[in-house]
Amino acid sequence: MPIRILGDCRPGEPGGCADPLGPLELESIMDTLPLQLQQGVVNLLIPGQVGILLPPKIGLTTVQVVAHPENKQFGLYHFKELKTIWVASKTLEKIVDLGLFRPGNYYYHLVYAINAIGLRSVDVEYTIDEVQSSE
Repeated sequence: MPIRILGDCRPGEPGGCADPLGPLELESIMDTLPLQLQQGVVNLLIPGQVGILLPPKIGLTTVQVVAHPENKQFGLYHFKELKTIWVASKTLEKIVDLGLFRPGNYYYHLVYAINAIGLRSVDVEYTIDEVQSSE
């Protein structure tokens, strides 16, 4: 599997992960969420920095990993080295509707909100295996 789970996402904690998105970027995502939901967008793969190239097929690979029944416990994947996150639109809608997350909040608020609804936020690593790299 080209996505390896490194452990729970712990932004701001010693030895934890660095925030891939700031409050302004998160607010921008929240502003477009109603439109995303209206258009039927299910998965959001959100790069935190311009200039970091995402690996080919990362979107498809992530969707396949997320769709696996054993992975239903995960609500947020943080690709640490890529400074990118994956989250489902419906998960964002739920935490906003419950008042657990609002525009202007920080990334650690997002992680805590997702954890509060019973899903796990995890740091992951995207690995390109030998089969993929030879294509």
